[in-house]
Amino acid sequence: RYTCMFSDFEWKEGTPDFPTQKEFEEYLFNYATTFKIHPHVYLNSNVTKIFQSHLKKWKVEWVNNGFSVTKDFD
Repeated sequence: RYTCMFSDFEWKEGTPDFPTQKEFEEYLFNYATTFKIHPHVYLNSNVTKIFQSHLKKWKVEWVNNGFSVTKDFD
């Protein structure tokens, strides 16, 4: 657990040194909930292109469930 932990988010007290897959999944879910990143995570997607736009943002193109999506990121 010490080598797979975010520096700003500790494991809950009592977690064993070698967490189970379920404990690790719970840790990642709690991290995402605490820092409100769920809306920024896109699962089951294939990134097809990444490039920097003229606005100095990153334009990312991906395919999700057969649909092509493009979005700008800082």
